[in-house]
Amino acid sequence: MVNTLAASISMTNLSYIIAGIVIAFFAAAFIGIAVLYFNSRKRNIDNHLEDVEIEEEVKQDYKSFAKRKKSTESIVDYYEKKKRFTKRISDINTVIAVNIYLIVLTCVGFAFLVSSQNQLFWFLNETSLIVETNSMATAYSGNTYLLDENGNLNEDDRIKQYTLITISKDQNYVNNIKPFDVVAFKMKSTNDNYLTVIHRLINVDYDEHNEPLYTFRGDANPSSMAGEIKVKKNMIVGVFQTNGYQGKKNVPLGYIVGYLRSSIGMIVVITAFFLLIIYTALFDRILEVYNARYNLVLIYRCVAYDIEHAEDSSYVNIDSTYDFSYINVLNQENLKLE
Repeated sequence: MVNTLAASISMTNLSYIIAGIVIAFFAAAFIGIAVLYFNSRKRNIDNHLEDVEIEEEVKQDYKSFAKRKKSTESIVDYYEKKKRFTKRISDINTVIAVNIYLIVLTCVGFAFLVSSQNQLFWFLNETSLIVETNSMATAYSGNTYLLDENGNLNEDDRIKQYTLITISKDQNYVNNIKPFDVVAFKMKSTNDNYLTVIHRLINVDYDEHNEPLYTFRGDANPSSMAGEIKVKKNMIVGVFQTNGYQGKKNVPLGYIVGYLRSSIGMIVVITAFFLLIIYTALFDRILEVYNARYNLVLIYRCVAYDIEHAEDSSYVNIDSTYDFSYINVLNQENLKLE
């Protein structure tokens, strides 16, 4: 038994190590691909390979500018406003994404801390927990008390493994539990810790002080475990199913929450958070390089249109001294546009 337990623990540790290595590998691959993509985009922009796309965006901005042109606003002013607006939206999206991740990370960390100490976080009189085993997923044929008056089994009473359920600690329910209610209680495990178990109450006895002693059993189990017999009232955590109360259950959410609060889930969430930060930083840098190139194309167009429409000075309202100071820079860039 001891050797089996030790082997089980070592296999668990090994699975964590392997999973950690795989996550680290994919994280490194993601960072490598992101950096390669950034360097490739930067080279394309620096070598004028994206000038066709930039030129098209400039044309679209000219159209928008012409529709809303103000007498005191130049195309440069218009683009600067657009750039600031785009940057503001990008910053807002980044802040939202980071805050969402921080909230998720905080909730997962809190759930992990609470579950690691075998505690529950209550909101008013309700809390949620995950059914860790399949002891309520099926019905043992000998447990005839699960059958209705017609001898049929109610499949709605089944609770699959890893289902997220809600329970209530309302004393109006807890003080009046009766046989065949589904109840959450604390049971002592082999390592002297207490586990929260969700099983069906099948019998109620009383001690010499007329205090109730409860006996529980999983629907799929042929008999009650030692820790389920003569359970005292102070070990009752809450009720899932009784007169006047029916807890909610959700299988998909149970898988998600169970995974996120696991050690591997925590590693994945933390890794994804830092990858998001790295990607955001690289994306912002690409945006800076792109905007710098856009500025050059934009100024060249302003100068070209100023020359072409010299008699129509209202077409582009730009200080010619300011504009022509860019010509040498543009010539050095060897920029050729229609």
